[in-house]
Amino acid sequence: MTDLETILSWFQTGDMPTEEEFQASWSSFWHKEESIPTSKITGLDNQLQNKADKNVFETHVSNNDSHTNYLARKDASNLNDNNVQAWKTTLGVAESIAWSDWINIPLNAPATANTCRYRKKGDRVQIDIIALRHYGLGMNNLFYLPAEVKPSFDMYFTGPNVSQSKIFGMSIVSTNGACYLTTYEADDDALFATLDYTI
Repeated sequence: MTDLETILSWFQTGDMPTEEEFQASWSSFWHKEESIPTSKITGLDNQLQNKADKNVFETHVSNNDSHTNYLARKDASNLNDNNVQAWKTTLGVAESIAWSDWINIPLNAPATANTCRYRKKGDRVQIDIIALRHYGLGMNNLFYLPAEVKPSFDMYFTGPNVSQSKIFGMSIVSTNGACYLTTYEADDDALFATLDYTI
């Protein structure tokens, strides 16, 4: 092969290239009909060595255990509970859980026409409290919540008065599950409350 600088020197103005120079010029380049060996292309063999073998790659793609340490299978069979919850949170998918039946709560303090009950939906709790004609002034323990629905924080609430002449004070459900009813007038106070919280 003749280098390009030499070939160009044969074709300067006024030169008359010989037959041998023409042959040497054309023989220094690849013709379109010729196949170029990969070894003649700088760096190509090294690049090809860095590529995955076709059969190995296809086997890897079809293998269900490929990358299971950090990628989810199509059937999600390799996800643990934390992974599942993370996906649900990201996708905004809530569990389809129905409310339980209402369960009555036994009362501690004497009263008439009182009802206390609760129900659950996963970690969510609702409590209905109706306290009419609660006898006695001051703070009275109306009921205790079962352990499964005890709140992790104190909840304060108030209820409507039976009449404008009566005053109803603040009441509390504490973290130990005790519901205290505070009254400032005897015999005629009322509480209607629905508590909704997450344990």
